[in-house]
Amino acid sequence: MQTVGYYNGTLAPLDELMIPATDRALYFGDGCYDATTFKNNVAFALEDHLDRFYNSCRLLEIKFPLTRSELKDKLYQVIDANESDTGILYWQTSRGSGLRNHLFPEDSQPNLLIFTAPFGLIPFDAEFKLISREDTRFLHCNIKTL
Repeated sequence: MQTVGYYNGTLAPLDELMIPATDRALYFGDGCYDATTFKNNVAFALEDHLDRFYNSCRLLEIKFPLTRSELKDKLYQVIDANESDTGILYWQTSRGSGLRNHLFPEDSQPNLLIFTAPFGLIPFDAEFKLISREDTRFLHCNIKTL
């Protein structure tokens, strides 16, 4: 099945999409993302997800340049370009690209990555077994992990 993605204006098969090694998402995880499902090429609760995405950008002080309408157009461009009409829609922005530096780059533009992935939607009446575990990630600050 053909799955395509988008990165800063380039729409290509997902396996061929190139992201520069200097994207701050790569070495700092410096960015934010959101995701939703879609069915019949319609994204679920997209306005709510866009609210959260733009709020995340604001809180992280990422000057995301696209309007909601422009971003929605790009999200639907990727949904429509894929062969499946049901799946997960994922998008992320990073603060931009540049040589590794802890200071926020002043002159870089945020990068935008969008892709979909096949995903069978789970029926609402499905039952699940759940195991919960304590989250200990913050007890391991000696590990530099993404």
